[in-house]
Amino acid sequence: MTPEAFFRSCDPQYQKKVRTDDLHQALVDLELEISERSMTKLIYILDEEQTGFVTVENFYFALEVYHSNTEL
Repeated sequence: MTPEAFFRSCDPQYQKKVRTDDLHQALVDLELEISERSMTKLIYILDEEQTGFVTVENFYFALEVYHSNTEL
């Protein structure tokens, strides 16, 4: 699954933002080998303004900054 497809799966209404709780659950559902602490840090980075939402812009910006354009 590409990062874009992952975000889109978390945002089926295409609101261009995802609640951090929903994003967290989606990451858990993928059964990635990421510690809870690392997942919390990741979401903290993605929710730059600490609004409780990750915007599509912040998501893509983080992918660009961290050079992460590979599949999840």
